[in-house]
Amino acid sequence: MSAYFFDTSEDDSFLEVAKLIGELLDGGEDATVSEGEERAPTAGSRFLEESVELYAQQNTSALFTKYMGQLDIIFAHAEKDQAGKRPTDLEGALNILCHLVPRVALAGPGEVSRATAELAAALQSKGTPGSLRMERLQALATLHNVLPESEPESRHAATVALLACAREGGSVELLLPLVRGAAPRLAPRSRAAAAEANRLLTEVALSYRGDATGADRAAVTEAARRVVVDFCTGADAFTFDLADSPAVRELAEDAATRPLHALLTALLGGDAEALAAVQRASPDLLPSLGLAPEDALTKTRLMALAALALSRPVLRFEEVRDALGVPLAEVEPLVVRAVGRGLLDARIDQLARTVTVTRCEPRAFGGQDWRALQATLRGWLGALERAEQIAEDKKALLQQGLSAIKA
Repeated sequence: MSAYFFDTSEDDSFLEVAKLIGELLDGGEDATVSEGEERAPTAGSRFLEESVELYAQQNTSALFTKYMGQLDIIFAHAEKDQAGKRPTDLEGALNILCHLVPRVALAGPGEVSRATAELAAALQSKGTPGSLRMERLQALATLHNVLPESEPESRHAATVALLACAREGGSVELLLPLVRGAAPRLAPRSRAAAAEANRLLTEVALSYRGDATGADRAAVTEAARRVVVDFCTGADAFTFDLADSPAVRELAEDAATRPLHALLTALLGGDAEALAAVQRASPDLLPSLGLAPEDALTKTRLMALAALALSRPVLRFEEVRDALGVPLAEVEPLVVRAVGRGLLDARIDQLARTVTVTRCEPRAFGGQDWRALQATLRGWLGALERAEQIAEDKKALLQQGLSAIKA
């Protein structure tokens, strides 16, 4: 999927799309007019002439928009002529369009983002999914690769479109190298909005001390409910500091929110039996949250694994099996999943059948944790003060020695 229909310089190649579209507009005839040749203007020749003029003016944004307006005809040509051969015209045209996207930055801020969104949406929807799936995937991958690091929003949009297209066509496994490489960039970006929303909701929930009434009380209850829902449905949310806040505790006292609070308790406790009890008592709860039962169970087991890892740094496979109630064969995949989601860092010794945990996210950071941290900081402060005193004493002795030498 790397053959192109042109063999020219990079700059000239941007006009090859115009030539192709011109030919297609004229029913397959070459739209190029040689010097001195007399030919009646056609739709194709006019398109080519206008494109050349835009390119000469360095109006890359308008040129991109002009090409995008004729993308349908290129896809239709590729589908009609595919018949057992690779649509190299389509591949080449899409490759050029992708490389044109970064150049629209000349038109002003925000243009690259607009062009990326437009091309990504078109590549997801154009053509017959079965026949042109690989061509669309290749183009989206190219778009992702040509976008500069200075356009993080655009790169993120291209990556999301690529993953969506791959999922639609059942080709996600082809993108594993890309996903691994993009993960450090995608993770903070995709969580940013949720983190900000959770911060604001947390402030509301913590500010409530049980004295709100009427509309204020309803607003605080809704804020607490949303905080809990975000935690329960967040695939990468494993720390919850608000379980003891009044607003969250009161969810257990209202019949409408009691099942949600029970779900929170089951997840925080890593209690699979409690989770099953919640599902039996409130079968509509998980569907209403958009949370698949298997995802809820996985999160519960991961929370249980975190609790176990916090208790001791070295775990035997059998200990994990017994504590989590999973088959022995599922222990290693579960640990790998926990590492992949950032819940813990660990080394797996397959021969010794042990897991050595080097870091683990706490399930909560409450009052007791703050007091422990305060005690630790006080200890450090005391050590620093003692070190400072020792330094002062040594300085005084040194000055005394120098004074004695001078005397």
